[in-house]
Amino acid sequence: MFNEDGILVGAVTIYSNGLSLDPYPQLHQTLSQLPPSKEFFLNSSQILQEENPDSAILFRTGEATTTHQYVIRKRKNQDDQLVMTVFLLDPYERLFEDQHQRFLAYATSDGPTNPVRPQTAELQNTPTNEFLGLQQFARGELSLFGSCGTKNPDIAVDAYRQALKLGLPDKSHQAEAYHRIGLALKSLGKLEDAKLSLERALSLQPHSPTILNSYGTILAGLKQLPQAMQAYEQALALKPDYAHARFNLAEAFELVNPKRALQEYETFLSLAEENPQEFSKVQLAKQKIQALQNGHR
Repeated sequence: MFNEDGILVGAVTIYSNGLSLDPYPQLHQTLSQLPPSKEFFLNSSQILQEENPDSAILFRTGEATTTHQYVIRKRKNQDDQLVMTVFLLDPYERLFEDQHQRFLAYATSDGPTNPVRPQTAELQNTPTNEFLGLQQFARGELSLFGSCGTKNPDIAVDAYRQALKLGLPDKSHQAEAYHRIGLALKSLGKLEDAKLSLERALSLQPHSPTILNSYGTILAGLKQLPQAMQAYEQALALKPDYAHARFNLAEAFELVNPKRALQEYETFLSLAEENPQEFSKVQLAKQKIQALQNGHR
């Protein structure tokens, strides 16, 4: 599966007659250690016609930016069989959530010469505007955060705007699309436009600590420090252990209130020092603390 930018975002493999896991002991062991994500019947027509209809179990695992899914078919008096594997970039996983039955309809087979094909209703796949909107949202995530290694904020802005135009399922998604547009515009140096987008996001989700923190960073970039501090403090009032907002507030206070900045950096360290993902900021905070302490001597 490729998106409109030509990026491979997912791959589905169907084993129409089932695949024994016996030749793959490592995979078998991995799946045996995973909790089931979902259990369901493979073919709705079998539920009324058979005493023991085929069922399936979905297992999920993955890496930093990808999700791997495995569907195991269970049949009475037969060994379990692998019938489908799915590889997806994380932003696209939600889009596949309701698509398992559509693909698995081709794996509900009684043998190589007698496949049970899906009913017409099961094959219908006319995408709704909401689905297309979520598809564009996923495209935006991929481009904004560089899941494939390359960030492209221009594509991200286009994708999120298309998502909003097509329609997203709720205010939370809509607010996040405006939030993400703001982040992409900020990375392009378009701070005034980014500010407007964040304000639109806050009109939909006024109590989001994440959006308030992002709004603060844009205000700080526009040299509007009092307003930036207010945004950070609002974020922290909603989420006191929000390390990113704590660090940003400390930076904002450095020139106007070094003592308060020192306190905020120390609080940040207490929140983030054990988090390996915050290593670079932790080191920077330690340097800032030392410099601020030396300045008070």
